[in-house]
Amino acid sequence: MGIFVDSDDPGQGNPKDIILGMEAMSSPLRKKTLLIKPPGPKVAQYNTYIHKMLSFNIKRQIERLEPHFSDLMKLTEESMEFNPSSLLDTMDQIIDIINYEPRVVEHGFKPDVVERIVEILQCSNTKSIKNSATHILAFSGLHKCESKIINEAIQVLVDLMRDENTTNRALCTLIRLASVFPDHAITIVEKKAIDVAFNVVTNGKGYFETSNCVATLLVLVCQVKLSPDEERVVLAILDKLIQTNCHLDHHIVRACDALQYCSFKKHVELEEQAFKRIIALISHSNIKVASSALGVVGNIARWGTVDQVQILAQDSELLKCLGMTMRGKPEEFLKEVCQIILHISAAQGRTFIRAVGEAGLIDNLCSLLEVAESDVKMEVACAKFDIKMEAACAIYNCVNLFL
Repeated sequence: MGIFVDSDDPGQGNPKDIILGMEAMSSPLRKKTLLIKPPGPKVAQYNTYIHKMLSFNIKRQIERLEPHFSDLMKLTEESMEFNPSSLLDTMDQIIDIINYEPRVVEHGFKPDVVERIVEILQCSNTKSIKNSATHILAFSGLHKCESKIINEAIQVLVDLMRDENTTNRALCTLIRLASVFPDHAITIVEKKAIDVAFNVVTNGKGYFETSNCVATLLVLVCQVKLSPDEERVVLAILDKLIQTNCHLDHHIVRACDALQYCSFKKHVELEEQAFKRIIALISHSNIKVASSALGVVGNIARWGTVDQVQILAQDSELLKCLGMTMRGKPEEFLKEVCQIILHISAAQGRTFIRAVGEAGLIDNLCSLLEVAESDVKMEVACAKFDIKMEAACAIYNCVNLFL
């Protein structure tokens, strides 16, 4: 942030200063300019000192990791089987260092160490060892390894999703992989992670702990191309998440975000009951939940099949929810409401227009034409102008079709 200084004061108007603002127009600050000066030598020295201290601490923790990594590399399958306590102790030491200084992950882990962790997960049957190894793998910088190791690790993680003791760790690691490199989401889908996620959600073991992880993973997975069968399973999972997490707002938001990716520029085979659950969320008290659900309805209104749009047009609850949400909402929310009315009215004609008029939405649309004030900021005025244009188009379309 900047400070106001008097530009007439010699020594304050140094040309080397970084000028980020312009001359203020109000009378008390007419001769003042927004300036930010570069940090002085003491500040620069302090920043350098902090950077060196952090680097020293990271190097020190990496040095602590080295002997434990050496112990891991010396282990054989026979020694892991006959002396699991030693392996568990080594991995616990590594976890303690990671928890103390997470930044060692970016510099301390080498591909051969990550490969050894994957091998341990593949050959060990001890639950405590699997849990510790999954914890390390989640912070091991797996995305930096070769594709062969990553593919093997993804297969192991998908298998670990079936075990309720390691489900959350495995999901978190898959989420990290798919978020860093979206191409890995394709491999995750190929390894049948969607089917395993369906079983996890259906069984309900540790449901409230894992549902958010499942929804987050599906947000990433839905951004890649899915087969019709895979898409059907994803929609079933998302419907289950929305249905059983009605009191957990952040879970619903993630599920609706995944649905938005699924329904973007294409139609999805949603069941009528799933439609109704999403429509009911539009009037939710949490604006994030309402916006996410509205985005799904907007995609269906734009790219849905004729039958799906007809279901929206004939749903009296939709008009009721839209009417309730057209007051006191953000500009983008109101703009989406206007676009939904515009698309449905263009597809359904007079029947829907009559229902819109009976629900009082025409009055609400007309009221949006007067929302912009003359003294608002430029960016807000532009956003409100977009709302006015959308509302005017919706009204024009209604009147043109009705006449």
